[in-house]
Amino acid sequence: MPQRAALLVVEDDPDSRDMLTRRLQRQGHAVTAVEDGALALDALARAAFDLVILDLLMPGLSGLDVLRAIRLEHPPRALPVIMVTARTDSEDVVAAMSLGATDYVAKPVDFPVLLARIEAQLRLRAPQGDRPAPPLPVEALGRGAVLEGRYAVEEVLGQGGFSVVYRARQITTGQEVAVKLLRPDRARDEAAADELGLFRREMEVIGRLRHPHIVRLIDWGVLRGGHPFTVLELIEGETLADLIARQGPLAPEEARRLLLQVLEALSCAHRAGVVHLDLKPQNIMVVSTGFRRSALVLDFGLAAIVDAPEAPGAGLRGTPSYIAPERLRREPATGQADLYAWGLILLEALTGVVAMRKHTRAATVLQHLRDEPVPVPAAIDPDLRRIIARAAAKRPAERYASADEAIADLEAARLDPAAPPLPAPAASTGGDTATRDL
Repeated sequence: MPQRAALLVVEDDPDSRDMLTRRLQRQGHAVTAVEDGALALDALARAAFDLVILDLLMPGLSGLDVLRAIRLEHPPRALPVIMVTARTDSEDVVAAMSLGATDYVAKPVDFPVLLARIEAQLRLRAPQGDRPAPPLPVEALGRGAVLEGRYAVEEVLGQGGFSVVYRARQITTGQEVAVKLLRPDRARDEAAADELGLFRREMEVIGRLRHPHIVRLIDWGVLRGGHPFTVLELIEGETLADLIARQGPLAPEEARRLLLQVLEALSCAHRAGVVHLDLKPQNIMVVSTGFRRSALVLDFGLAAIVDAPEAPGAGLRGTPSYIAPERLRREPATGQADLYAWGLILLEALTGVVAMRKHTRAATVLQHLRDEPVPVPAAIDPDLRRIIARAAAKRPAERYASADEAIADLEAARLDPAAPPLPAPAASTGGDTATRDL
């Protein structure tokens, strides 16, 4: 008797679904069976499964759409997915495997073969208790540590899954800078080569961009052991996400001014052949350098260079609440993906609420993939409603063609300069994963 497992069967044909359910149950497995992709994502949000058996061709969300959403939440070793398809064209098989399918079987299903593949995947499956490496201790580079004889470390400013950012002082000039270092504790990680490729790509991207609303690259180097670091302009301020959380919705005129500056940064990047691909409020710094606040765009770590080879490990990464539908479908990255995220950020700045957010990444992805337009409250100024609707259109053909086109539209919007912000939203209850990186 094979090990008992919790299996999710996703199959739109009722006869095939019932047959698979009964035969798998006779093998001792606990089976949940659903008939479409939306119900599959809902089931995954409500319960834990050991393996998914997923039909490729279904009405509504296809098996590939469901697989994309699953992989945002569950890596292959934690949740194997076996595709079931009547189409065995190499193109379909390659597409499924490239999106993270762990195996496939053809219709009509040879049940002993399917069962053998299920058992093989269950044996290889990683325990659900696997967790990423703990954060890098702040003392890893303590105060006074000197990088390459040039930069004296003062304190940790922040850290993510694969990098840590320090406040440092350039010894020769006394200038304070931000030093971004690939975390040494992840250098031995199995994804280290991919992360190293992305880190180096960010150096290449920022080095070719010059704009007052884009963080400036000052220097870079490599530590002993081959760990790269970048030295960036130190931005003293708070992220747009923190500003909205602290202050609530922005007044329409201030939202327009800050988001115009973001558009100007995007225009510069797009003209240089660079697409950001992870634009979000957490990657926009708001600084007070005078009477008015200004915005700067940060973190080009996932950026794509148009007409250049894809960065190692780039894959489908980003933040679920801001990722464009065409990227979820693995279409080529263009500047319109950034404009989609920008439209959602403008909406968030005006309402104080993340527009596309559910309690799981998969459910958030489903919001992007559905045809329904992004909801824009009627209380927002009509010109801004129209601009948001166009920027955040689900179909790229209905979206702004360029950042310059969006700039012209936003500048022409007739806003009341004294219009107050919308009322602050009610306090949110419960956590969500939709605004965390993939």
